[in-house]
Amino acid sequence: MAKSWSNGKEMEEVYRQYYEDLDYDEDVDEGKEDTHLETKQEDVWIEQEDTHQETEQEDVWIEQEEDIHQESEQEDTHQETEQEDVRIVIREKERRRQEKEDERYHQVMREADEDLCVPMVVTKKQELEMDQKKYQEVLKAADEDMGIPIVARSKPTDEEQYHQIVKEADEDLCIPLTTPEVPVQCPPKCKLCFICQLPMRHPFRHTAKFHLPWYVAAESACFHCKQQFAQVTMLIHHINNVHPEVESDAKFGPDKYQMWVQLINGLLSQGLRELARILEVSYPDGLIHFVSCLNIPGNKMYGVSQNLTFRTEEVFLADIFCQINNLSKFNFNIFDNFGQTYIHSLLHWKILKIVISKLTAEQQNMIQTFEEQKDRFGLFNGCLSTKPTGPLMAVDAHFHLDQLMVKTGLTGIHELDDMGTSDLFKTKLSFLIANYCNPAKFPSSAERSEIRKDHRIRLSFGMHPRIVNSNSTSTLDRFFKNLTSILASSKTVSVGECGLDTTDRPNSQNFQKQITYFEKQLNLAVQKNLPVVVHSRGDNNLNLSTLTSMVNNLPRNHKIHWHCFTGTEQIFESASSHFSNIVFGVTPFIFTDKYHSIKQFICNKGINRIVLESDAPYIRYKEQLANPYTVIFVAHEISKLLLIPVEEVLATTTKNSQMIYGC
Repeated sequence: MAKSWSNGKEMEEVYRQYYEDLDYDEDVDEGKEDTHLETKQEDVWIEQEDTHQETEQEDVWIEQEEDIHQESEQEDTHQETEQEDVRIVIREKERRRQEKEDERYHQVMREADEDLCVPMVVTKKQELEMDQKKYQEVLKAADEDMGIPIVARSKPTDEEQYHQIVKEADEDLCIPLTTPEVPVQCPPKCKLCFICQLPMRHPFRHTAKFHLPWYVAAESACFHCKQQFAQVTMLIHHINNVHPEVESDAKFGPDKYQMWVQLINGLLSQGLRELARILEVSYPDGLIHFVSCLNIPGNKMYGVSQNLTFRTEEVFLADIFCQINNLSKFNFNIFDNFGQTYIHSLLHWKILKIVISKLTAEQQNMIQTFEEQKDRFGLFNGCLSTKPTGPLMAVDAHFHLDQLMVKTGLTGIHELDDMGTSDLFKTKLSFLIANYCNPAKFPSSAERSEIRKDHRIRLSFGMHPRIVNSNSTSTLDRFFKNLTSILASSKTVSVGECGLDTTDRPNSQNFQKQITYFEKQLNLAVQKNLPVVVHSRGDNNLNLSTLTSMVNNLPRNHKIHWHCFTGTEQIFESASSHFSNIVFGVTPFIFTDKYHSIKQFICNKGINRIVLESDAPYIRYKEQLANPYTVIFVAHEISKLLLIPVEEVLATTTKNSQMIYGC
């Protein structure tokens, strides 16, 4: 309900009070707004002050960083200056060192020119050249003006002939120079070489450089480029400038001892043997006798004293030669060695030079370059050889003639004879054992008759363990019956190969079947009184199983050929201690890293129970056709292992093969 006013004054009072309250509220609001504005202004001032302080702080940091960077740059500049100073000092030292080295090298070269073969009679030679130039000028002028008389030239004088010979010798150092009729005036402190008639100040350097193979004077030879130098200083300079990256391979050191001895053995055994043939004397006794008859001691012509001795470097080399070849300690006096440890006495450079002087130019070149020409003679650089000239005789105790003919297309072993006598093999086979181990493919009577026409071939028949795996018992019984009958054929010398094989992972039933038929063949060999050829291919446990069957079924004195032996040294010892007539075959597997035990037992046990096998055509030697003649490579490898002549290896292995097969 609306309020009623009693009079106008009351109403005015109410309105007045209302407007006063309204003015108060506006003042309050204005005060609040002013306070808010002041607060905002203060916040702005505070923010500005903070920003100013931050800016000042950043300026300080920037100044500090600039100072630090400037100091760092100054330090770097100082270090670079110091390093540059060091580099300048190093370059200066290197320059001075290089100048001294070049000066020393040129001095060495000048001495070498005087030492070796540069003719010392330069003045005469220059006069002759000037004479030739004048003569040509006169001829030219005569062509232009026929009024000028032409100077007539008589035939060359003896002195001019000598200079012509010297000039030819400079072009071809292998030409032996003939002594001119007029005596040559030798420069002071020089001698004339009695081979090439050139002046020489240092006879050894001259001889090593121009008349001996590059490797004889090992201390001054570069083994990288196969070149001889007059001095060790020249060798070092050559290595540093030509091939510094192979310095260790180029210099003579302990790693080169074996190689050097093999090279010298090749020179003595084969090169000097050829020399003995040229001189028509026996080797080595005839050659030694020939040298002894030259009356070398005290001979002024050869420049040899009464007591010829090795130089210091040669003593060291001769000692290495004797040690590696198992020769007795040598005597320093050369002539005391003749007839005792004489072979190394031929190493002395004067002895070699004297012997070489008796040869023609072509023969001298053959000796000097023997290493390059050794293949021409079918010979090897290896251990010291004592065999007369001619092909080496060997025996292949195990190969497969039927498979060889299939893979090569040959009709018989005789078609390989040309290969055997080639320079690659240079070998003759005294006899071979052809193994047939698949009864389904045994040769017929007519085929065996054809094979027997080659008197070197002997036959062996057996059942291979893999044949046992792949056939039934009834078939194997039939095979065994055929085997029993064929063993009676002519030139059959053994039973085998037979044995155990797990390379194709047979099951237990087939492996037991292998053992059964292996032992049946062992008993058959005992009944027929024939040697047995044993096959054992697998792990060491398999070799133990093979040896167990042999021990249980063969007498101790039965003849056994353990084919392609790859077992351990323990198996070798066990088998050798139980069986007195057992031999072990070594094949080209000796060259593979897979069967390292082969080399191990050869080095430790020797070759008294070893025979050589090719196992052709199954085992290849490098890229050569697998054939019986590869046994020669096996023999050479054994000779290197044991440091004995290859002829000794062949003689021993041949004797062992004859002991087993009676050939």
